Amino acid sequence: MAKKAAYGTAALIGLAAVAYSAIWWSSAERLRGELDGWAADMRGRGWTVSYDRVRIEGYPASITAIVETPSIGAPEDAGGWRWRGPRVAAKARPWNPDRIVLDGAGIHRLRTGGGDADPVRIAAGDASGLILRLTDARATKVVLKLSDIEIDAPGRALPRGLGEAEATIRLPDRTARVEDGRGPEPPGPSIAASLRDIEFGRGDSAARGGAIEEASLTARLIGPFPRDATAQSLAVWRDGGGTIEIGELSLRWQKANGKGSGTVALDRDLQPLAALTIRIEGYADLVRSLVDRGWLKRRDAGAIQLGLDLFARAGTGQPGAVAVPLTFQNRRVFLGPISVMRLPRIEWGG
Repeated sequence: MAKKAAYGTAALIGLAAVAYSAIWWSSAERLRGELDGWAADMRGRGWTVSYDRVRIEGYPASITAIVETPSIGAPEDAGGWRWRGPRVAAKARPWNPDRIVLDGAGIHRLRTGGGDADPVRIAAGDASGLILRLTDARATKVVLKLSDIEIDAPGRALPRGLGEAEATIRLPDRTARVEDGRGPEPPGPSIAASLRDIEFGRGDSAARGGAIEEASLTARLIGPFPRDATAQSLAVWRDGGGTIEIGELSLRWQKANGKGSGTVALDRDLQPLAALTIRIEGYADLVRSLVDRGWLKRRDAGAIQLGLDLFARAGTGQPGAVAVPLTFQNRRVFLGPISVMRLPRIEWGG
């Protein structure tokens, strides 16, 4: 009797192992198929998607897809940018396919605008991510985190390095909600992003403004944003009430701290139109840092300092602090009534 029980147990274990192996291989092939299907769909919409090969490994504890030398290029009406990355790995457990862990440490190259300029080279000592499908909430949560970042961008006003960059994006499943007739569309996508230890100089940070300790943003997109950033589709989004609601915008730089919130939209020429309220502690230090960094001309700094002094006397009651409206209008940036800078014109495709 004992032998029969032992044989029966062994047989059950064997059957379970065979069944699990079949499920693993089926899931692995489905993952490969979904990746190939996504790439084909993107190519059909004018994008370029390529990779040398896809390896599936990790049996039995995980399903890991390793994509060698991936490359993605946007069509001209979506900005014409090109990205080429290192080996990227996506890992999931067979019993929890809705949670995917990403790893993409290495050299990333980004070419913007479809021009002939050298690509921006971004070296990330660590680059990880998480894709979490929230079935009950009909949404997908994406978390991306990079650290020990070095940036090589000749001729561009970009930082030379970042200590850490992190973003959490929540994407609602609008299509499913509309198809099953469950009422109005959910709120639009939201993002919470932060950059820490932003270095612009090489060995001269103390002399030219210093590193920006932290800059962060929380925002939500209002209205169905078009997949293609063409002038026509953006005009439809704008006319339908499309805006970007900024919940909090914050900055810590030297002795200055700033926080703000407000709304960003597009004007009739599809240029940024923004209305925010910001509070700055240590605004004199902020003006000084902007001059030291070369982002504000000395001849303009005096007028801006005077204007902020007037706002401070009428406002917060705290020495060195000011609450002031920040607006973008007609391609100019205003602090209260003071014009701070002119913005370059954005040319949308289509």
